[in-house]
Order: sequence, then structure tokens, then C-alpha cells
Amino acid sequence: MTVRGSVSSGKTNNTSRPDSVDSESISAAVAEVMEISPGKGEPIDTKPPKGPRGPKKPKGTMTRERVLSLSMAPVPGLPSLMQDDMAGFGLAWAAVVPTTALWVGAVGDGAQSAPEHILLGLAGFYAATVITNQALGLRTFNRAEAIVAVEPARVGQGASVSVTVPL
Repeated sequence: MTVRGSVSSGKTNNTSRPDSVDSESISAAVAEVMEISPGKGEPIDTKPPKGPRGPKKPKGTMTRERVLSLSMAPVPGLPSLMQDDMAGFGLAWAAVVPTTALWVGAVGDGAQSAPEHILLGLAGFYAATVITNQALGLRTFNRAEAIVAVEPARVGQGASVSVTVPL
């Protein structure tokens, strides 16, 4: 195997490349250096290993940034739905639909043409959706879990169970 290269003192990016790559001679040379027996005709795997590059977050893990980015989608309650909060999802629809209807009714008198009326209606729907998604999505995200404590009963036998849920 012959390797040709060049030296540069400037800002160029020169690399050395072999004229040809003979995998059998490379395998034999590596085996000789490492003092192991070479494989017979086995090609060298030059592909990078596949697999995770770092620890992955568990599926369903929400961050504040993800909640805020999901709130920009024009689907009422999407951040709550992604956090398995069906009450927040339903509440978002219950807030956005009447708000949009009121908005369309309010801008209907001021619109000068049908396209303007449609665009103002869509803008009102989008604004109501984003505001509702951010409020309810962050409420779900910041909601603490219920705290359950079990302790012996103060009087007699048995146990006392207390459940604390933030409001």
C-alpha cells in the first residue's frame, strides 16, 4: 500500500489518501501488530457503529420548551393531550370554540369583505388556541403529583392514610 501526502504551511486542508485499499493486507498488518491470528478474507468494517449516542429521555418526557412549542400548533388542547390530561384537553376546546365564535361575531361588523372576515376569524381562532394551550399546558406541566402518606394510627390499632393534592 502506498500513501501519498503533501505538506502545507497555509490555510488549506490537505489530506493523505492511499492509492488503493487492500483489506487483506490491512487485516494482516493489524493482526501482526496486535499479535493475533488474522481472519481469512474477512472485510474490515469501516462503517461507524449504530446505536444511541447518549442517554435518551424516556418516551413521554415533557419539558417546558416542548410544552411551549406544542402550544403553537393550531389544535386546542394539544399540550394537555400529549401529557395525558384529558380534562385540560376538553377544557381547551370548551374555551376556544365559544371564544372564537364571539370573536367572529365581533369582527363581522367591522370586516369590509368576505376574505377579510375569514382572515380575522382564523387569526382570532389561532390567538385563542395559543393562549389557551399555553395556559392549560403549563398548568398540567407544573402540576405536582399527589403525596400519599401512611402512618400508624394515633389511637388503637391500624393505620392512617393521608392524601395531599395541590389545588
